Amino acid sequence: MPSTAFVHNEYIDDSNHLAIYVIDLKEINADLKNTIDSHILRVCEGRNPYGTTISEAKSKIKSFLENKLDDNPQPETLNKTYMGAVAEFFVHIFLNHLGFEQECTFKNLEERSIKKGFDGYYSDDNKTWIMESKSGLSTSTDISHESKLAEAYRQLNHKITTCNSEDNNPWENAFHHAKVVDSKESILKQLKELSNKFVSRKINNNIEDFNLIPCSTIFYFENWEDEREHIIMKAKNFATTKLYSNMIIICLNKKCMNLLLDYLEG
Repeated sequence: MPSTAFVHNEYIDDSNHLAIYVIDLKEINADLKNTIDSHILRVCEGRNPYGTTISEAKSKIKSFLENKLDDNPQPETLNKTYMGAVAEFFVHIFLNHLGFEQECTFKNLEERSIKKGFDGYYSDDNKTWIMESKSGLSTSTDISHESKLAEAYRQLNHKITTCNSEDNNPWENAFHHAKVVDSKESILKQLKELSNKFVSRKINNNIEDFNLIPCSTIFYFENWEDEREHIIMKAKNFATTKLYSNMIIICLNKKCMNLLLDYLEG
């Protein structure tokens, strides 16, 4: 029986090295709960959880999120850090569900932060992938998956191709995450070389040489129509204007309030 963990449509275009996934997340059913359970330690702790249990991992994430969420949030006051963290969490779960190897942890190595240079670093066979996630509320003016994908792509392009002194070094941050999760030596070496180039201001990367995962999440306080095929069409149009080696686009429509917190409390 096909998995019902994620209600989604997908589009695969091998000739253009492109994959698009559009997900509707309105509830956490038993299948999705089991899927999260099977990946949560990998998402949060890395390849070796060193004895951390699923219950302990859930408690850590719950505490982190509750510090970011107002008691009675309204659309205009919902904390952006909370939204971003929830969006990233489900993207990590989905990519693990697809079989990608996560070369980072969900939270930053510093307590109470999700900032880590790149939002995600992944591997698949001999390829590495860089993920950037952007999110917003359905009630925001001119909100769309295309605008959030464009924002994510701009961030990817900036972080990959520039080495301004005022910017954090995303490669060094990714390197430390990769060490924590016991990444392969080849990945560690690649990240350290890029980090050293950033420090010496010798970054000369081209965006078309990298495998990218731009992600968009829109949070809904109300019900929404099934527009997954339409979103795929818009994402295809978006991809035709962008440079990349391989690209995976993820668009997530999510019920706004408490789905993740309800799971964490279960």
